[in-house]
Amino acid sequence: MRDRLIAEPLTRDHKLNLPDEKDRIEKHGRIVFDGHCHRVATKHSMTPGLNMSRSLGDVLAHSSCGVSDVPDVVERTLTFQDRALLLCSDGIWEVMTPQESANLVQDFGPWRAMEAAKKLADEAMQRWLNGTHGKTTDDVTVVLVWLRRCPGSPTSSQGETCSTDIGPLDSTDSSFGEPMPTMGSLSCTKTDIAASDSSEST
Repeated sequence: MRDRLIAEPLTRDHKLNLPDEKDRIEKHGRIVFDGHCHRVATKHSMTPGLNMSRSLGDVLAHSSCGVSDVPDVVERTLTFQDRALLLCSDGIWEVMTPQESANLVQDFGPWRAMEAAKKLADEAMQRWLNGTHGKTTDDVTVVLVWLRRCPGSPTSSQGETCSTDIGPLDSTDSSFGEPMPTMGSLSCTKTDIAASDSSEST
């Protein structure tokens, strides 16, 4: 029986209620509640409405609201016990815990990385729909990297990087988009990578 994956968060979500993030935002802009979540706004408007304290792009949020583009950097020395890495947008972590995500992908194995990434994205999308009575979803992106092969997995000298675009749903859109490759192949002798993406900005 394969060992079960134990999830270990490596980063923190840049939420507006973190004391250091909140202090920086309120020195330049303000934080407002729109009935669903807290968002960043300028001193005299409800825009830009970003629901996180750090981002790339978002010029108004950076210039007038104190949103930062400086990342938190974490260094970790990999060991033999490190099996996989999940890089996901907040559309995953708002509705699933790290352990739930690990439990979902662990039984697919490195040779089914694309299938596992899509399964995780689909599960998150369904939870969004269930929680909003079918009205909306957040953008959902999953990148799954297997750091080493499990015993008994098919051998390959080249990993592949794949992406599937799952059309986001809102109150006026009731269908999923067609799969759309957005990344090419990547030569990596001992790493299997798969990505599944749903691109709707919030």
